[in-house]
Amino acid sequence: MEILRATTMGFCMGVRLAMQAMEELIKSDTPRPIHTYGPLIHNQRVLDGLAERGVGRIDRVDEASKGTVVLRTHGVRPQEKQALIDAGVRVVDLTCPRVVTSQKAVASAVEKGFQVILVGDRNHGEIIALEGFAPGCEIIGTTEEAERVVMKGPAHVVGQTTLLRDDFLAISLILKKRNPLAQTALTLCPATVQRQNALLELSRAVEALLVIGGRNSANTGKLYQQALHTGIPAWHIEGAADLGADVFGFSRVGITAGASTPDWIVEEVEAALRRGGRNV
Repeated sequence: MEILRATTMGFCMGVRLAMQAMEELIKSDTPRPIHTYGPLIHNQRVLDGLAERGVGRIDRVDEASKGTVVLRTHGVRPQEKQALIDAGVRVVDLTCPRVVTSQKAVASAVEKGFQVILVGDRNHGEIIALEGFAPGCEIIGTTEEAERVVMKGPAHVVGQTTLLRDDFLAISLILKKRNPLAQTALTLCPATVQRQNALLELSRAVEALLVIGGRNSANTGKLYQQALHTGIPAWHIEGAADLGADVFGFSRVGITAGASTPDWIVEEVEAALRRGGRNV
């Protein structure tokens, strides 16, 4: 089997910075215990590794009483961050710089009196955090919802950083047609777009595709959707243990990985493919 990798794949800048910061924090004399506020990133195997090294997780402010609390890459509501500070714990903010840009865009829009419309998954950590900067804002995720959302004069449209570019542009076009006063902030992460473009390029050179990443990773899910749209067989796997027999029937397979997938998992999958699936 010939295995081709996408030219851009795996950890994005924000996740890489967060993981480097966590490594330094674990080795430092920061107050113990160390907890992340929610999942640091969307990759369970990485989170399990952190847990083995003594990093716990909390999901509510009232669970923080001492030690260090690390804010997830997807960000948190500003009210929650302030409450953690008020609780007296050390707060380390590892929000992705791209997400911070979106948060600032939303806060600025609110300050200027704009209606804020968030485009994305209302249950995703990034959107939940952004909503905290504009309580009562509208949240939509489809073109159908864009047709129905109530628009109230000047509006500022901000998208989840991991959206497919075409999906966000389609929704934005509808909103602008309905309300010429609507402004769009193109906050999509370049890393997301680069991975999507690299996947399309890869698909032209292979017979099948493997998309590696967490089941609850939004950007990995979008990559998988795009892989399915190429028309060739595609699978979303978390690691080598998820490899099915079908994939070994192809002579040329392409692999890519979401922005929260570490290199060692990609290498694990590639090694299993080269072994023909033995001892996966």
